[in-house]
Amino acid sequence: MWIIELTDAECEAVLERAVVARLATCADSRPYIVPISVKYERAASDRFLYSFANLGQKVRWMRSNPLVCVEVDELGDRVHWTTVVITGRFEELDPVQHVRTRRAPSRCCTTGASGGYRPPRERRRRIFIGLSCTGFALNR
Repeated sequence: MWIIELTDAECEAVLERAVVARLATCADSRPYIVPISVKYERAASDRFLYSFANLGQKVRWMRSNPLVCVEVDELGDRVHWTTVVITGRFEELDPVQHVRTRRAPSRCCTTGASGGYRPPRERRRRIFIGLSCTGFALNR
């Protein structure tokens, strides 16, 4: 098996197709990893992954240590796979304010008929997450 580094364009394509990723956080020297739904967006040189999360362990841990790692993969079989590992920083976003200043990530936001943000109807408070991407490890 050969490990091949991806080009920037190949990385962008993997991230644009991504629906699920694995988010790794760490607090008190204890790692924690969970699957999250994601939407990738690039604006000039800024790269962001967006998601929603219920207020719970991952949000508490990211608030205490905003440095995170996210892994996105595409698996064909045991020898045909692509992985993008992203290091970044957690940002808790106000979804209404974010929609006014940037395009809303459609796969992560609940939208109304007009395409605007509509808060989810859940009992638990949901947090709109922005992950500012600072580094990439790209392999095939």
